[in-house]
Amino acid sequence: MKLQDNEEATSPVIGVILMVAVTMILAAIIAVQVFGMPQDVDNANMVAVSAKQVGDQIQVTYMGSSSANQVTLINASSYNGGVYNASGELPNPQLGDQVLFNGATRNLDRVVVVATFDNGNSQVIFDEVI
Repeated sequence: MKLQDNEEATSPVIGVILMVAVTMILAAIIAVQVFGMPQDVDNANMVAVSAKQVGDQIQVTYMGSSSANQVTLINASSYNGGVYNASGELPNPQLGDQVLFNGATRNLDRVVVVATFDNGNSQVIFDEVI
């Protein structure tokens, strides 16, 4: 009695692996064609501010930036429990300029600071609970 040599067992497995690989490559190519490649991504501007509570006021201080001459307005707003509380603005801020606003509650005020640049773009530069 002679045993049969069956060497076909690896062939279907390799075939399935190759078909899955080809399918994945085709899916990636189609996705790039449909969705496109990312273009025109704006670089984020680096602007530094600090915010702290002083008594019942919130003090936001402009600390400068690498694009300092491009900042035309800093707008700081305070929210308490999701409800708008107060805000202040710094037009054409200079290093060390501060904005103060009342109504602070310790560890409950969310301060959001937005910088506006000379090209018209705005960017959130600070968002923390103080």
